[in-house]
Amino acid sequence: MRKQTLARLKEQIRGVAELRKLFEDPERWTEGTLAEDKDHDSVNARSKRAVRWCMIGGLKKVGLRRDLFGPESSVIDLNDDIRGDDPEFESYIYTDPSVEPVVQDKRIRHRRVMLFLDFQLLALRDEYGRQKRRYNREVTKRG
Repeated sequence: MRKQTLARLKEQIRGVAELRKLFEDPERWTEGTLAEDKDHDSVNARSKRAVRWCMIGGLKKVGLRRDLFGPESSVIDLNDDIRGDDPEFESYIYTDPSVEPVVQDKRIRHRRVMLFLDFQLLALRDEYGRQKRRYNREVTKRG
């Protein structure tokens, strides 16, 4: 059972790292549709024409389950946080007064997505380390 847990965690770490890499360029992230092509038309998240994705579309593109971060409502809550309802993230976000508010808003939301993914990677790697140590202790006891 522990080996399955380790394999699942390893796959989740791989997927979140891939998702984070996908969204590094703010132009590859969008909101309001699963995916868009270069003309900003909605397309299937796995379409070869897709050039930008929302969080759920990105999960589909990299082959992760929608409930990776918890129940589906957690992703909806995340979307609310990205729009600015979570003051916890404010201290991490630098705003530039010379940038027009609409553009700055999207930049802030993109930074929140990246912070969320960074936090998820840290949590998954931490859990993987804990489970690996536990597995190694169990193997040593049996051996």
